[in-house]
Amino acid sequence: MTILRIAFVLPALLLAAHSATMADPVADFYRGRTITMIVSSAAGGGMDIHARMVAPVLADRLPGKPNIIVQNRPGAGGIVATNYLYNAAHKDGSVIAVIHPTIPFAPLFGEPKTSFEATKFNWIGRIDKSSHLCVAWHTAPVQKIADVMTKELIVGSTGPGSSMASFPYMMNRFFGAKFRVVTGYKGGNDIYLAMERGEVHGRCVLTLNALRSIHPDWLRDRKINILLQLAREPSDAPELKGVPTLYDFAKDDHQRAVMELMFANQELERPVVAPPGVPADRVAALREALREALADPKLQAEVAQRKMTLNYASGEAVARVVERAYAAPKSVVATAVESMRPTE
Repeated sequence: MTILRIAFVLPALLLAAHSATMADPVADFYRGRTITMIVSSAAGGGMDIHARMVAPVLADRLPGKPNIIVQNRPGAGGIVATNYLYNAAHKDGSVIAVIHPTIPFAPLFGEPKTSFEATKFNWIGRIDKSSHLCVAWHTAPVQKIADVMTKELIVGSTGPGSSMASFPYMMNRFFGAKFRVVTGYKGGNDIYLAMERGEVHGRCVLTLNALRSIHPDWLRDRKINILLQLAREPSDAPELKGVPTLYDFAKDDHQRAVMELMFANQELERPVVAPPGVPADRVAALREALREALADPKLQAEVAQRKMTLNYASGEAVARVVERAYAAPKSVVATAVESMRPTE
């Protein structure tokens, strides 16, 4: 090889060797690291089951293939976990969360225990979307939604910021319903046990997918009566045939606008979120990894075996839902806030 040729080839070889040794900065950060996925509910509920199925697949799709551990932080209907994520969690992409879908809107609705700005979170995406329901135990005094206008229905809730409380309160104010809300349960499973023990008569809100997965016997053996779909449009699920929607009861356009604002949380079922301040390249990697994870055939088969579903939405789409809610007319927000206050 001539000296002139070596003079041209050697720099190119050195550059190639240098490029090969340069690590992907995102992969370099995640390689060998343990990521914490916080779940804002107690262990064993539908949200927790979804998170634990998704976590290992998400880890495999992230550059660097980190380990992901799931950590439950229940409390105040999801506010405890969300406050922690915003204020105390590391803001480097090593902590993410799956939170209650109502929590992003809690500050908008005046929940005093919140200490976060929902529009500043880094939204990674949505795991699922499902029909939200009000149900009553088969021995409850209320057997259909019309009964709750004349008979008291005691329902369980995790906390004042949860839709398990806000929807019953709204129906009490708008329609004269007679829901009584008992708060303080750590998670959905605790409310299910309370229903079986007779401590409460039922629950608003829960998803059809959670019932199919956790208590298929309740549906099969008619241990519950499904009173209402908390939605604008009825689901085509066979279990919900003939079950009215909350939207059917709206008396005017203003009430319908309030309901649509409150239904926004259904677009965020099982939202995955990172705190503000996470570097943009790591947010992008988390978003892409979640998209790929939810498209994984093995995960889809496992979810289907549990009679649950996956319904992906991008982090950008989730962010738009949150931003749109915070841009709602003040009069609609004010009515929503008033309607969700305790009525007992």
